[in-house]
Amino acid sequence: MLNPPNIGTALTVAGIIWLLIAVLYGDALQRYARWKVLASVAASMAVIALSTLAIGHIIPRETSIYSANKSTDDDANRHSTPLSTPSVPTVTDQKPPAPNPNKKHAVIPAAPNNGDNLPETALKLASNIRKLSQEWLAEKSKIDHATGVTDPQHTQLLDTWSGKVMAEYDSKYKSDARIIHDKLLASLPPGTDPLAMKDAYENEVNPGWLEIIASNLERLAKLLREEQKKATSQSTAKTAPKATPPAFEPNPKKSSQDNSVHIGAGATVEQNSKGNCSHNMIGGSNTVNCGPPPPPPLHYTWSAKDVNADHPPYQFAKQITIHTNITVQPVSIGIIADGEIKELNICCGTFMETATGLDKDDNRHGFIYFDSPALRPDKTLLITVWSQQSLTILNVIPVNINGLNGQ
Repeated sequence: MLNPPNIGTALTVAGIIWLLIAVLYGDALQRYARWKVLASVAASMAVIALSTLAIGHIIPRETSIYSANKSTDDDANRHSTPLSTPSVPTVTDQKPPAPNPNKKHAVIPAAPNNGDNLPETALKLASNIRKLSQEWLAEKSKIDHATGVTDPQHTQLLDTWSGKVMAEYDSKYKSDARIIHDKLLASLPPGTDPLAMKDAYENEVNPGWLEIIASNLERLAKLLREEQKKATSQSTAKTAPKATPPAFEPNPKKSSQDNSVHIGAGATVEQNSKGNCSHNMIGGSNTVNCGPPPPPPLHYTWSAKDVNADHPPYQFAKQITIHTNITVQPVSIGIIADGEIKELNICCGTFMETATGLDKDDNRHGFIYFDSPALRPDKTLLITVWSQQSLTILNVIPVNINGLNGQ
């Protein structure tokens, strides 16, 4: 795209041209009156100035969306100075500037095969990727809050900036992130990465993945560091010198009691235990029978929604739907919210020995209790929570209540 000519430049060029005419054709100009020559010069200058001004309105001046990055001494200094953002919402068809070949790049040292320094290397890489992500978010916020920008302009600005950020990630961090991620997983127990983050490392398409990748690398690095600490402590314990045994050990005295079992001819042995894990102690202790396995820990699943506050003077109401994973009786449930609870109610049914109330030290915590019926996994329990201000239910948990639950 062409830039409009500058008025001062145009007038200067015109003046030089008139000067050359006066030098080369001065004798010819003497045939005309001086005032006519001066008038011609002034008129031509005015025409040139007005023409230049008009052209400036017709041809818009090209505006650079992003300024080139200056080279810095190290990668940390580069991150401390955010890349420039557009000062005016003018959108051009230009492509993001190519990476500067003279710019210094952070070098992530390859992790040794034994993995001793792998956690630290991964943490440094995660820190650099997070800085790039934070830089992207800061500039995105500026673009989102820019005034006088149309939707197409806003989209093009974000696309241009996204392409620039991802180009930098691809050239500096992408390969290292994949290699170190695979080394971390190989050094950790299977199943350490339940979110299957490997796909994120291979399909990075926008800067939104950068913080996710940085957090994943950081988490895996810290897990590996803990595993290395445990392995070191166990190795130290195994190699610790053992206490020197005494020069001789006295022979233990033999018991004079005969604990053997003698079954004579025609004797009958009665077995009382049942099951695969029973232990029949025929000459000594009682028979041990294995009972059923203990039940899993009690856990409530729940959801909450706003309902009409039909209980004056309270203005807000939440209905909580609760399910249990095992049968429980009596039932005592704690409700935790982010605002003051005024009242609770057990909904819909006949309940015996009920109680509801609030924590005397924190009115954001409430509870309900009933002795019967039992709450079973196939049943649903509804609780209504009233308040004077809008609140959010944070958690629903099993609790022990003083004065109830046998306490």
